[in-house]
Formats: sequence, C-alpha cells, structure tokens
Amino acid sequence: MHGPFRVLIILLINWIILIRNVQSLPHIIPVGAIFSSNELEEQQAFHMAIERFSANLGHNNSRFEPIIKVVDVENTFLVYRDVCQLLQRSPVAIFGPFNDYGAQQLQSICEHYEIPHIEARMLVDFGSRTDLSINMYPHHSILSKVFSDLIETLDWRRFVIVYEDSESIIHFSQYLKQAQEKNWEVRIFQLQPDQPYREILWQVKQTEIVHIVLDVKTDHIFEVMKQAQQVGILSEQHKYLITSLDLHTLDLEDFRHSRTNITSLRIVQEQHPNMENWSKYASIGSTTTTAKNSLGFTGNNFDHTVRHVKSISAMIFDGMEILTTALLELNEFDTASMDCHSSHDVWQYGTTIINFIRQVATEGITGWVGFDESGFRANLTFDIVTMTENDFEQIGFWKNGIVHKTEHWYHHLPSQEKMPLIRVTTVLNDPFVMNAKSSKELHGNDRYEGFVVDMMKEIGKFLDVRFEINLVKDGTYGALINSTTNVWNGMIGEVMRGEADIAVADLTINSNRELAVDFTYPFMSTGISIIYKKPTTKETSLWSFLSPFSTVVWICLLAAIVSISLIFFYVGRFTPYEWCDPHPCKHHEPVLENQCNMRNSFWCIIGSLMQQGSDVAPKAMSTRIISAIWYFFTLIIVSSYTANLAAFLTVEKVPFPFENVEQLAQQAKIKYGCLKNGATHKFFANSKIPLYRKMAEFMEQHPEVLMPSNAKGRERVEKENGKYAFFMESATIEYITERYCNLTQVGGLLDSKGYGVATRKGAKIRASLSEVILKLQETGVLQQLKDRWWKQKGGGQCVAASTPLTELGLKNLGGVFVVLVVGSLAALIFGICEFLIKTRISTNDSATYPKDLCEEFKFVMSCQKSTKLLKRRSMKSLSQTPAVGSGIGAITSGGSGISGQQQQQRQPQLLIMSNNVNDPNQPLSPTPTTTTIPTMIIDNNHSYQSNGSIHG
Repeated sequence: MHGPFRVLIILLINWIILIRNVQSLPHIIPVGAIFSSNELEEQQAFHMAIERFSANLGHNNSRFEPIIKVVDVENTFLVYRDVCQLLQRSPVAIFGPFNDYGAQQLQSICEHYEIPHIEARMLVDFGSRTDLSINMYPHHSILSKVFSDLIETLDWRRFVIVYEDSESIIHFSQYLKQAQEKNWEVRIFQLQPDQPYREILWQVKQTEIVHIVLDVKTDHIFEVMKQAQQVGILSEQHKYLITSLDLHTLDLEDFRHSRTNITSLRIVQEQHPNMENWSKYASIGSTTTTAKNSLGFTGNNFDHTVRHVKSISAMIFDGMEILTTALLELNEFDTASMDCHSSHDVWQYGTTIINFIRQVATEGITGWVGFDESGFRANLTFDIVTMTENDFEQIGFWKNGIVHKTEHWYHHLPSQEKMPLIRVTTVLNDPFVMNAKSSKELHGNDRYEGFVVDMMKEIGKFLDVRFEINLVKDGTYGALINSTTNVWNGMIGEVMRGEADIAVADLTINSNRELAVDFTYPFMSTGISIIYKKPTTKETSLWSFLSPFSTVVWICLLAAIVSISLIFFYVGRFTPYEWCDPHPCKHHEPVLENQCNMRNSFWCIIGSLMQQGSDVAPKAMSTRIISAIWYFFTLIIVSSYTANLAAFLTVEKVPFPFENVEQLAQQAKIKYGCLKNGATHKFFANSKIPLYRKMAEFMEQHPEVLMPSNAKGRERVEKENGKYAFFMESATIEYITERYCNLTQVGGLLDSKGYGVATRKGAKIRASLSEVILKLQETGVLQQLKDRWWKQKGGGQCVAASTPLTELGLKNLGGVFVVLVVGSLAALIFGICEFLIKTRISTNDSATYPKDLCEEFKFVMSCQKSTKLLKRRSMKSLSQTPAVGSGIGAITSGGSGISGQQQQQRQPQLLIMSNNVNDPNQPLSPTPTTTTIPTMIIDNNHSYQSNGSIHG
C-alpha cells in the first residue's frame, strides 16, 4: 500500500501544479501594432497571425487581442499620442512601424516603459538599437555578404551598381571591398528623384557593361525596368541582380519574354507548412476587402502561392510565433496599463519577455528564426530565384556563407567553364557573320556579330553548351575538289576533317553536300534571284495621258458615249414632251419640233463629259433621268481619271532593260555572273533546264563574271553601272537593298532552298540542333533576329518604294457602269410610258388607238425628221347652250383628258345675245344671229386655229 499511495500523492501534487500553471496566463493578452495607412497587407498578416497563434493558447483558456493603431508615421506628435493610447490597453509587445518613419520614437517609448518592441525593417542607424527591440529583417551586413558571394559565384568581373537612396550605399561596402581584392571593375550610378530614370540608364548603356546590380525600392522596380527596356538595356545579353527580397510579389509579365536573366533573393520559404495553411486564416479578421484583395483574395478564395506574400508580412507572422513561444515558456505574468503622464511606471515583465524571445529558435516562414545578442537575425537562409516566362524558379540557395546550386542552376546560369564546347566554323558575310566594331581589343566570340552569332547564343541557352566561333581558313563555303578521294574545301571540308564540329553560315543545303555532311532543319528559306543597279533614266511616253485607264475601260467609255447618245436620241423622240411648237405665237399650220435630234444628242453627252454642258435642255422626265445618270457617271469618271493621271505624272516609271531571267539570257549587252564554286554556281551547272544551261555555258566561257565573294559581286554591280547583273540568294539581296538604295532585286526566285547547320555524318548533336531550331522558329525568335539584323541594325536607310501605279480597270470602275446601265433602262421605261399615255390621250376614239400607236411608233423609229404636224381632231356639231348675261357673251374651250361626248359638248363657241341698241330698255332678243369669226382651240398646251361659225 505504501508504494501506490506514494505515487498517488505525487500525481496529485503535479496536477495541482499544472492547474496553477494553466491559470497563470491572463485570459486576454493584448498585442499592439503600429501601421501606416498603406500597409494593408501587413495588417492582414497581423490579424492572421493573432488568430493562428491564439489557438496555441486555447488549452490555457487565453487568447490574443489585437490592438491596432493606423497612424501618420511622419507626424511625431500623432505617433506619440497613439502609442500612449495603445499603452493604456496593457500590450505585452508592440509590432512596428515597418518603415523608417517613427521607428526611433517608438523604440524610445518602449525602452522607457520596458515594453518589448518587434520590428521588421532594414536598419541603417547602427547606434539606435535598444535592449528591448528585436528586428525580424536581416541585417544589412548579412545581405551585403549574400549578394557579394552571389556575384562572385556568377563570375561577374565587370558590373554596374544602380541605386536609389543614399542609405543604400551601405549595401555596397562588401562589394567594393571585394572588388579591390579581386580587381573587379565596378561602376556606380545613383538614380535622381527629380529626373527620369532614363537619363542615368543611358549612361549605364554607354558603359557597354551587361551585368547590373539594381538596388531600388520595391515599388519603383517596375518603372525602372520599364525605362531600362526603353533604353535598350533589358535584352538577352543583359543580366540583372535585384536586391529586393520582394521581387517575386511583382507582376513582371511585360519583361518575362525579354530573355533577360533577372536574379534575386527570396527569404519566404514556400514549402513551409504555415504557407499551406495561409488561406485557412486569410478570411478571418477585421480588415477591409481592399486589404484582402492586396493579398490575392478573390471573393472568398485566397491565392496562397508564395509570390503573393511579402517578406514583411511573413516576418510579422514569424514574429507572432516567437512571441507566443516566449509567453508559453514564461508561463506566468500579469499585464499592466501604462500612463505616459507618469514617468515612473514600467512593466516588470517586459525585460523578461524580450530575453525569452531572444532565446527562441524555430523554423518559420522566413526560414530559421534565431537572434544574436544584439537582437538581429542569425543563421539565415536565402533562396536564389530567377525569373522565367511563367514564374520565378529557384536555382539555388545561400546558407552559412556558401552558395548552393540546384540542378536548375546550369539551365539559367550555366558556368561557362563546365559547359560542353562546340567548335563552329563560319565565313564572313553580312549580316550573318561580321566583324564586331569596338574601340577595344576583342577576343573570342566577341570578335564577331550578326545573325548567326545571335542564333548560336539562343541555341546555347537551350542546349547548355558554349560555342567557339572561328572563320574558315580558305574563306569558301565548300565544294568538291576531288571526287575520287572525296575531298572538299571550305567549311564542308573542315567539318569532314574534324577541324570544326559544325558549320553555321548562309550555307545552302543541296544533294552534293548532303553526301558529305549532315544538315539540320533549315533555319532560313531563300532562293536565287538577280541583284541589279537601278536605272537612272526615267521612262516617258507620248500617250501617257491614256495611262490612268486600262484599254478595256477606254473601250467601255467610248461605247457608253455612243450608247447613251443613242438612248437619249430615241427617248427624246418617244416622249411627247420633247415635241413643241418653236413659234407658238404665229397663226399658221402648227408644226412641232424635237430638239433631241442625233446631232444634239451626241453634243449634249460629249459636252457633259467635258464638264462644259450644252444648249440642249431636256424637258421630259425620261430625258432628265438619263441626263442626271450621265452627269453622275461623268463625275466619277472624270474624278478618277484626274486623280490617277496626277499620280502617273508625279511618279515616273523606271524602265529596266530586263524584267526576268529569260529576258536577261536573251540579250548580250548585260553580263551576268554568280559566286564562284558556290551553290548558285552549281545550280546553273547541274540544271537540266535549257535556259539555265545556256547561262551556265556563258559563265564558263567568261570566267571573269564569277566573283570570289558576294561583296565583290555587289561592288561590281555598282561599278558596271547597268552592264552587269549578279545572281545571289534572296536573303542576302534583301539585306543589301535595305542599305544600298541604288540596287534592287529584279524578277522572282529561280528556285527554293534553305540554309542549315552542317554537322559530321552521324553526329548526335544534329537532332538536338534541329529540335532547337524548330522551337526558335515556332516562338518567332528567328524572325526577331532577322528583323534586327536586316532592318534595325543599319537598315531602313532607303525610302520605301512607292506602291506601283496601276491603271484603273473594270474592277475599279465597273460599279459606275452598272449604275449608268440601270439609269438608262429606267429612263427608257419612263419614255415609253410617256409615249403610250400621251398617244392614248390624243386619240379621238379608243378603237383607233392601236392604229394611231403604230403610226406614231413608225414615225419615231424612222428617225427621218425632227419636226411633225400637229394631229387635228375632227370637229363635231356644237351644241348651243343659251346663256344668261349681258354684254358680248362668254368663250368656252375644251380641256384635255375628257371624253369624246364631253368634247362635243364643250367645243369652243361664242354666244352673242343681241338687243335693241336704239332702245336700251328693251329686253334681250332670244333670236340668235350667226357670223363667222376666227376661233382658237387650246388642247393640252398646244394651240391651233380653226374656222368657226357664230350664230346670232
């Protein structure tokens, strides 16, 4: 019984001690924080950390309470006021501020009242440290050592330092010290706040140094890189080392495809367990939606990938973790409210808690969290990351003064010494390979530049190899010298003999060379064409005024004039409204005249075309319609002719003595040649086409036309002044014509071929080279390189040739002819309708209408006369209608468009009622008297005379 009783007593005592310890922590543990108004993400991280680590206090029945003050840190009075209000809430520690403003003032207050102070900022004031402060941010001496080791590992012996703040120069102390020891060339430039960054970046470009250390604020990195891109120092040749620890949080999509190597450090460990749970606590807290969105929130979702977490946010999270660990280890303390008006109040547990914090060592989001005796981070680890097309990729890490490389290091930052060496043979030919221009003595591959050099650099990035470029000894491309022994000269021969691994130039792939070496997939397509000097004599012609229109248009225009004149003539004869009495006031037999005779019709149409008009004015609707359509047709035709004629007279056509290879071969005045023993020479020599065989024989009979190089061929074309033409690949011709404005390409391509990389037979590298060339073509890199060396690098000197003038054809003017045809048909229909209606009205009897219509139609179509007598109607008995009135009487006349019976009843009549003139009082006599007087019958605007009788 003694043993179990003793064990029971011990367990009881431990249980009492445990209860006492559990109940020793306060139920509410306030934690203060000072933020500026723009530190929304940091506020969110603080809330997340409070919620996360309150769970660690759950078994103690305790929890953290955040006390946040958002202050204007630049106003020291407001900072002091807000901190005093915060101290009245009894905080166990105060976080912040996280910038240089107000930090010293807060440190002083915390030192006075012995409140633990946790900050995360780059320190530049060495003498301001206090015993009650710890800094989660790495010390500047550590960062300087890290970047110095990284520069040495990258083997940067010449680099530029671009910085923004004067305080940043402390980062360079280790750089400059090591630069003196290792004889590095370092140049320093400071960005000025009152002028664009481009001013300094242009100076950086003039140094021709491609290694750049960029030390600017994170908020300014994007703008600096944007202006660096504008200046031209953000290319595939440049390499950047950016000192910001938050580069991974920026959206650098605009620069991801520039192929610039951008390297930086990252302290946030994306593999840490708390990073996986980051989204769990993201939606908890009292921060605004804006703050959440700055962290990557989208609705209720949270993107917790590492690129969205700032280093300061992660340091705040780790700061809460070490504070929680220290409080749990201390286990017993009481909170106390501080009064700034009482200078003697201090918190008795403050120094104890800060000492516990300094003893904490744990693995946090920012790596190993441990402190030295001064309160600075120790035993830090930094990830080395580089920017790729999709994201940032880790290529190594720094720890304990050593740069450790991963398998991705050699893909992004390969060590030149350890990369496989490939020997390249090539030949000088602009713009494929050229001697680099520099005031300094160049060595190695720096001696050359051009399309091939840049292409080999791009290939080297994919294959992780380095190239050694050398010129072929005999300066030729490669031709079979001895078919028996299979001996080749030039680049092909060097590859076959093993003097070079590959041959890269404007080397044409053909069947003979394929027997000697292997070729990769073509990296450029081309074909044989002719380069010739532009003639200086301009072409003139006596009949140049006919150039604006094609022959078909001129024929159609002439046909339109004739046809419209005839239509105008016939429509004018059909319509009755063009027939009128030329002398309406004369009393004689009425004769109607038509002004739309054949002569007037042609004159009216031609006068309108010449925009002069005529004295013929159409009166009928139908003739006016055809006139309006013709006026519209004339407007378009004359305007088009005038505009195109001006263009033809302004741009003079240059006549070439030949337009294609056929014409060149048929003449004897102009000699022609090509590169000796080149692919073009072999093309003519081996061709089975009679024309090309004839040209090959000419070259064999005149060996002086064969040139040793393309440059010599171009010089002879210029020198001969139109007496010599040179055959070469179209790719080279395109380059030459961009720079020599007096030369041009004549005719099309004689064949189609490609340039390839030559390797030894059976070489394994051939398949890898073909694969990379295909990738470079699919991504547009090869096209970018061609544009750079053909057009951008010295190109564009010649004014682009104007668009060749072409005569206007029916494709251009067919629409206006269609409008003319439609308008003519409409006028013809109107004229026929007017003819039918008028004939019907003028007919006495409907039974005679067909006969009258035929007679009128025959008269119109006879085209013999332009005058005719007015057709009379038969006069019937006039009915006498008594009238009441006084004086002489009344005259009535029959109107047009009434029936025959009405016409009889309304024949013109003069009724006179007589009376006794001697006796005015007598009534009128009803007895009529008859007399004969001339009367006028008015019929539809046409008048004629008739003898009438007056009854009285």
